[in-house]
Amino acid sequence: MRRTRSVCAFALMLLFALSLGLSAHAEDQASVINERLPVSSAEARFAFTGPSNNLYTFRFFGSGSATGALYQNGGSVPIAQGDGFNFSARLITDVEYLLIVRDGAGGAVEIMRDALGRSFDRPIQLNNLADGYDKVIARAYDTHWYAFTAPTSGTYVISTSSEIDTIGYLLDAQGLEIANSDDAFPPYEQNFRMEANLTAGTTVLLRVSAKGDMTGAYHLSILEPDEGAPALTTLSLSQQALQMRAGDVTQLTASVQPDGAQADVGWVTTDQAVAKVTQEGEVIAVAPGRCEIIAYSGRSVTASCQVTVQSIPLQEVHFELDQLELPKKQTAQLKYAVMPQDASNQRMAFASSDEKVAAVDPDGVVTAVGEGQAVITLTSADGGHQSSLTVTVTRAATAYRALLMGEQRYVDGRLRTGSVNTTQGMADLLSNAGVPGGYEVTMKLDSTRKELVQAIQTAFRDAQPTDVSLFYINCHGGYDSGRAWLELHDGSRITARQLELMLRKIPGTVTVMIDCCQSGAFLSASTNYEFNRGVLQAFTGGAASTFTLSKYRVMTSSSSTQDSYRISFSGADSESAMATVFVRSLCEAGGWDLIKDHKTAMRADLDKDRVVTFEEAYRYTRRRVKLYLESANVQQDVQVYPAGLMMTMFTR
Repeated sequence: MRRTRSVCAFALMLLFALSLGLSAHAEDQASVINERLPVSSAEARFAFTGPSNNLYTFRFFGSGSATGALYQNGGSVPIAQGDGFNFSARLITDVEYLLIVRDGAGGAVEIMRDALGRSFDRPIQLNNLADGYDKVIARAYDTHWYAFTAPTSGTYVISTSSEIDTIGYLLDAQGLEIANSDDAFPPYEQNFRMEANLTAGTTVLLRVSAKGDMTGAYHLSILEPDEGAPALTTLSLSQQALQMRAGDVTQLTASVQPDGAQADVGWVTTDQAVAKVTQEGEVIAVAPGRCEIIAYSGRSVTASCQVTVQSIPLQEVHFELDQLELPKKQTAQLKYAVMPQDASNQRMAFASSDEKVAAVDPDGVVTAVGEGQAVITLTSADGGHQSSLTVTVTRAATAYRALLMGEQRYVDGRLRTGSVNTTQGMADLLSNAGVPGGYEVTMKLDSTRKELVQAIQTAFRDAQPTDVSLFYINCHGGYDSGRAWLELHDGSRITARQLELMLRKIPGTVTVMIDCCQSGAFLSASTNYEFNRGVLQAFTGGAASTFTLSKYRVMTSSSSTQDSYRISFSGADSESAMATVFVRSLCEAGGWDLIKDHKTAMRADLDKDRVVTFEEAYRYTRRRVKLYLESANVQQDVQVYPAGLMMTMFTR
């Protein structure tokens, strides 16, 4: 026999989550990842937040014997530490950490992501400096380490070229800093460039990282000294001024004086919004304006070209359509064309002749507000050219919405864990119902009276007379003293009349499904009880009702004298294994397997027309509930109003 439980008799365990408080740190740092952190005192503290779930290396560079300890969330016991120091720790995203360094005055600390073995201990060996090196910082906070041995004595120029902001440090074999660079030609250049005098045979290490969490490709260049080359004195460019249009590309070349002088020429632009330049001297015009393209070698030898990007006047603008039809509450992106296509100023303004019919935003997205016609006008900022189209707003297409309420725990300690499975099963069923546009499903657990009212107002605030709105609740319920009631999380009771008043203002069709003990009292009463006729008439459209007969479609899990049961679908005798037999059967009717969480055949579709109506769903659910409970020797009769309703519930 299957194990069953009355929905009225059981409640759910209290679920809660604990959040750990974070203690304040002695010093705040915006970012300490991939930065050299100077240690200037006997004890230094660095507070930071874990940037990603990855392994990071903590290393001290200096002549002293420093110690380091890493703490998490203000803890008193280090999660990692080391003398010397060189240790690793796995950091967690958004978790706060504190690094304490002692006896490291005169040195520096670095926190670096372990980039697939490219570390200080295992750098990439550069054997042919003339070729340069192309690499990608593929993950945020990666650090690349390189090593090379100087083949000759002299000044080496080390630089990068890329569209990401790179930072470089040059270190000796012991990790002491020789040179560093953030920007090659401040304030315009984001690539680094540094010079270092090296003795032949000296091995150095180079660290390359990106600013912040930037990712992308870069080219590393190392220019060796040419002992016989004369010193560079002058740079000159192939052109001193350029007149360009947006999109034009022009090649600049740089000449050095005296002839044969060694030069590692770099290129920068003073305004990337006007024109860009590659490290080969290729200038790309972006937008109207003026800027300088600067060629440089070192920081003292430069040459520049004045670039003017000319404005291209707009001559014509027109909508792609002159008529547009939209159902009420729908939106559409208006499309238009300009002539010429590369006109410099393509800013547009949109206006509606009647915003109560059709409203339009600055980006040209039109929203159908009310039935009727409105004219949308497009005006160009350059020249005031105009185009217009007529928007016709029609009656809105049917929209489907559902509010699903499950009361799983009560303030007095009663537990109904199975309510979670039940309510989620209903959500999954409706999300896969197949109706045009699909159901917009809102699911709420453990609500007070106030929260129930707010949930109804929010879920159905956009409902239209053509829409279908569904309200489902799974909770304790009962019928006594002539009143049907539902019990919420806070112990408050909602009578049938009170519920109807909450639903009354929803326009269009309202489907009500009540899944609780004695829920049939919302529709009819046993002859053994005195029934509140006003309640009955409110939900069934009787003489005392203020509604039309067609407003409500109601299905209840049981009669006014019966309990409503849950059933274990796993065989386990636990609340978490339970779901109501009503919802399990309804899911089968509409083609959803509540146990395995996937679509199945719509078992209520007996005529094979790929549509399950309200009546078909009711008939199948009523039969299936009886079969599920037959072996338990209990009875539960699903109720419905009105009978014979052919309203579509589920489709394929």
